[in-house]
Amino acid sequence: MSPSTTILCGALLFFLLVSSTLPAASFDCDAGDRAALLKIKKGLGNPRQLNSWIPATNCCNWYHVGCDSQSGRVLSLQLTDTYGVVADKVPAAIGDLPLLQVLALKNMPGLSGPIPRSFAKLRYLAGILIKNNSINGTIPRFFSNLPELRVIDLSDNKFTGPIPPGLSHGETPFLVLRNNLLTGEIPASYGDVEYTTFDVSHNRLTGSASFLFKNRSRSTFDISLSWNQLEFDITEAALPVKLRTLDVSHNRIRGGVPKALEDNYYMYRLNLSYNQLCGEIPTAGAMEAFGADSFLHNKCLCGPPLPPCRH
Repeated sequence: MSPSTTILCGALLFFLLVSSTLPAASFDCDAGDRAALLKIKKGLGNPRQLNSWIPATNCCNWYHVGCDSQSGRVLSLQLTDTYGVVADKVPAAIGDLPLLQVLALKNMPGLSGPIPRSFAKLRYLAGILIKNNSINGTIPRFFSNLPELRVIDLSDNKFTGPIPPGLSHGETPFLVLRNNLLTGEIPASYGDVEYTTFDVSHNRLTGSASFLFKNRSRSTFDISLSWNQLEFDITEAALPVKLRTLDVSHNRIRGGVPKALEDNYYMYRLNLSYNQLCGEIPTAGAMEAFGADSFLHNKCLCGPPLPPCRH
């Protein structure tokens, strides 16, 4: 399974666990939530996938909507592959679903503009997946004030500016910001968060990320920093023992290959290529699983699986 597939599966699993979409609800939805959903439909240009969203009907039976079985309040809104979207902005009415826990806006290339300020009202939001659209502007700083937010995937959009601090909270946070236009340094405070997945690849980030590698006991599974302009010495990196994927390729990382990798037996993908690493590659333990592709195009790495070192 590729890292991107792992990321997507993790996000979708979370959404399935916390949402409660019922095929034929016997309870009626909240009138205020119904009104907000109809505004959202209009704001998206009334796409045909939302034809089931008919006024004066039970919105808990509408496609893409999940409700609480007791209160009839909308808990999840998952709009994916919604063709015919002609909106030049994300509907602000999404912020009028006060108990929303899960929001997915995915694979809608016609959807652009920034994330509305109204999203700051979503105090119960736990997971947000805004993926593969044309959303731009900066990542809102108010995300750090949403107390339940722990799963964020804003990948494959056009976000600019820096990464705000404190984007995720709670246990097993999940942060994916890959393939945007983000700049500046990764806030050092992210070194204190035990992410399950941390992916900021394919951006324009600079500075150090060494603070992400200071505790081998963390339950971090996937780290991807590739295709940025990061500069730091990785020689003594304390890589989490349970790390499954590490991709720091296409940066300006220096030093040697961390010897600690010999004990990373959970790892199935390693990519240190296209950096400025030097020295002999460790070969014991878990390192036996990785071929030359993991180390190519560095300054002066040598030894198996690359050509021998010249002493």
